[in-house]
Amino acid sequence: MPEDKTIKLDQTELDDLEVKYSNIRSLTRWGILLVSAIAIISSLYHLYASVYMPNYQLHLSLHLMFMIVLAFFIYPIWSKALTGKKGLDKVPVYDLILGGLSAAVCLYWVFCYQDIVSRSGMESQFDLIIGAIGIMLVLEATRRTVGPALSILAGLFIIYAFVGAYLPGILTHRGYSIERIISHLWYTDQGIFGVPLYVSAIYVIVFILFGAFLKYSGAGDFFINLAYALTGWRKGGPAKTSVLASGFFGMISGSSIANAVTVGSFTIPLMKKAGYRKEFAGGIEAASSTGGQIMPPVMGAAAFIMVEFTGIPYSEIIISAIIPAIAFFTGVWIMAHLEANRVGLKSVPKSDLPDWKKLVREKGYVSISVFLLLYLILIAKVSIPYAGVFSIISIIALSYVPDLARAYKERKYAILAGIAIAYVALVATCLYLLNLSAMMAIFYSILPPVIVLVAICHFTGKKLEGMDVGKFRLALEEGTKGSSGVALACATAGIISGVATLTGLGLKIAMLVSVISGGSLFIALILTMLACLVLGMGLPTTATYIVLVTMAAPALATMHLPSGILIPVMAIHLFVLYYGVLADVTPPVALAAYAASGIAKSNQFKTGLEAFKISMNKMMVPFAFVYSPAILLIGIDWASPLSMGGAIFDIATMFLGILCLQIALTGFWMVKLTRIERVAMFIAALALIFPNVPGAAYGIAALITIFVLQKSRILAGPDGKFMDGFRKMFPI
Repeated sequence: MPEDKTIKLDQTELDDLEVKYSNIRSLTRWGILLVSAIAIISSLYHLYASVYMPNYQLHLSLHLMFMIVLAFFIYPIWSKALTGKKGLDKVPVYDLILGGLSAAVCLYWVFCYQDIVSRSGMESQFDLIIGAIGIMLVLEATRRTVGPALSILAGLFIIYAFVGAYLPGILTHRGYSIERIISHLWYTDQGIFGVPLYVSAIYVIVFILFGAFLKYSGAGDFFINLAYALTGWRKGGPAKTSVLASGFFGMISGSSIANAVTVGSFTIPLMKKAGYRKEFAGGIEAASSTGGQIMPPVMGAAAFIMVEFTGIPYSEIIISAIIPAIAFFTGVWIMAHLEANRVGLKSVPKSDLPDWKKLVREKGYVSISVFLLLYLILIAKVSIPYAGVFSIISIIALSYVPDLARAYKERKYAILAGIAIAYVALVATCLYLLNLSAMMAIFYSILPPVIVLVAICHFTGKKLEGMDVGKFRLALEEGTKGSSGVALACATAGIISGVATLTGLGLKIAMLVSVISGGSLFIALILTMLACLVLGMGLPTTATYIVLVTMAAPALATMHLPSGILIPVMAIHLFVLYYGVLADVTPPVALAAYAASGIAKSNQFKTGLEAFKISMNKMMVPFAFVYSPAILLIGIDWASPLSMGGAIFDIATMFLGILCLQIALTGFWMVKLTRIERVAMFIAALALIFPNVPGAAYGIAALITIFVLQKSRILAGPDGKFMDGFRKMFPI
C-alpha cells in the first residue's frame, strides 16, 4: 500500500493552541457543557434567522445576548485568573451573574419591544437603568474579548458626549445629558444596535459558520496539503506553502489568529526545519495570515460592513479586492523566495510531498462549496445570508462523498437507491406542497436524509467519514465562539460611531483633516494611514475600520485625484481596511504575530518586526489603488483599448514596484545588494507603485540596471572584476 504523505491536522492540538493564544478558559466538564449548549443553540438560531428573518431589533438583541453571555463564560476577568492547566478553569459565580444580567437586559428588548418603541425618546427611569447596565456590560465583555483599548476609547467617547460643552475649539459641542446618551446608544439604531452589529448578526456569523463547517468537513487539511504539494518542491518551499495555504484558508476564515494557529502549526515547524530563522518563520506566517482579511470571498467582517456603509453590492467589492489581495500575497511570496536565496535553502524533494493530482482527484470535492458560494453571490445574485446557508448545506452533503463511494463499492445499492428516492420525494414535497422555490427545495431536502443517516450511524456505532454528531457539534460551537469577539467589537464600535453622529464629531474631524492637509490628497492619505496604524495597534480590524471610516472617509470623499475626478468610495474604504489589517502585525501590539511567535518559540517583538517588514507591500498598495482606481477594476472602459491598456500598465507597474520593494527590504536579489543598489531599488519601488509614466520609466531602468550589475558580479566570480562579468554577459 503506498505511503500516505498528506498532513493530518490534530484538532485537539489546534484547540489547545487557540486556548493558549486567545486567553480563553480551559473549562471543566460542566463549563464545557454549558458553553457548548449556548453556542449550539445560538448557531442553529442564526442559521434559521438567516433564512426566516425575525424582527430587526429582536434579532439584534438575541444576537448580542448570545455573544455577550458566551464572552463572560469563556473569557476571564483578567489573564491571571486562568489556572494554566487544561480543563481546570471554572466559570466563577460573578461571571454567571454577569452572564445572567446580560441575558436579562437583552431579553428586555425582546419582551418589552412594543412598549419601548411607544416610549421612544421618552424612556422611563427603569429603561435608562437597563440601558446603562447594558452599555457597561458590552464595554466589559469587549475588554475581555478584544483587549482594553477599544473599551477605553468607547468610554472616552461617552465622556466626550457629556463634557463637550466645556471643551475648546473644534471639539466643542452643546453637551448631552446622561439620559440622552443612554437613550441614543441603547434605544436607537445609531448606537450599539446600529449598522456594525447588524452586519455581525446578518452576515458575519453565517460566514464564520461556513468556514467552521468547511474546516470540519476536511477542507482545512485539503487546502494545506494542496499548498504543500504545489510549493514544497520549490526553493524555500515551506514558506511558500505558508503563503499559499494561508491564502486558501484565509478565503474561508477571515480571522488572522485562527489562520496563524491552524496553518502555522504545520508550516512554521517545516520552515524552521528547512533553515529559516524562527523569527522569519513566525513573521511570514503572521503576514500571510493577515492577508485572509483582504482575500475574497469572505474578507472578515469589514467587507460586509462596507456593503452597508457604501451601498455597493458585495459582489462588486470582492471583485475589486481581488487584484490588491493577489498583489499582497505575491509580495509575501517574493520575500520568502529572496530569503531562501539569501540563506541558501534547499527545496523538499518531490518524493516526500503529496501528489497534487491525486489529492485533487480524491479530496477536491471539498472545495466545490467555495465555488458554489461565489456562483450564488456573483452570478445567481442570491442574497448573502441565503448564499451562506445554502453553501453550508452543500458542505454537509459533499462531506458524505467518501461514505457514498464506500457504499457503492460494497454494493449497497438498496441504501443508495433509498437515499435517492427519499431526496427526490422531499424535493417534490417542497416544490408542490410547501410552494418553496426550486433552490430552497434542492438544498433544504438534503437535511432530513442527513439527520436520519447521522442518527442511525451514531446510535449503531458506525463511523462516518463525513459530518458526524461530533463534527456537527464542533462546527456549530466554533461558529458562535468565533463570532463573539467580532460581534462585541461591532457593538462597541457602534458606541463610537453613535457618539460621533450625536455630536457631529465625524464632520469636525473631516474638516480638521482638510485643514491640516491643506487640500493635499497625499497628506490626507498619510494622516489616515497613521491614524489607522495607531488605532489598529489596540483595536481589532473591524473596529479600526468603523472608527476611521466614520472619521476620515468624509474628508477623503471630497478630494480629487490628479485627473480631476473624485476618489471612488470603494478605494477610500479599502484604503482604510488595508491599514486596519496591517495593524495586526504592527508592534508593539501585533496579535497575529504573537500567536505565530508562540508556535515558532521566537521573540514576540522581533517576530512582529519581521511580520511588519514582510507586510510592507500592504502599506504601498493602497496608495496605488487610490491614485489608480483601475487596479480595483473601477472606471475601466472595457470597449476602449486605450483604457484597458492604461489599466494593464498600472497593474503591471504595481507588481514590479512590489518586486523592487521586497528586494530593497531583503537586501538581496541574485547576490547581496550594495547600499547604493538598495537605495536605488527602494526609490524604484516608490516610482513604480505610484502610477505615472516618468516614474515607471525610472523604475524599470533601475530594475534592469541592477539586474545587469548583479548578474555581472555572479559571472565574474568572487575574485573576478565587474567588467569581466559584464563582457561574459554581453560578449562583443
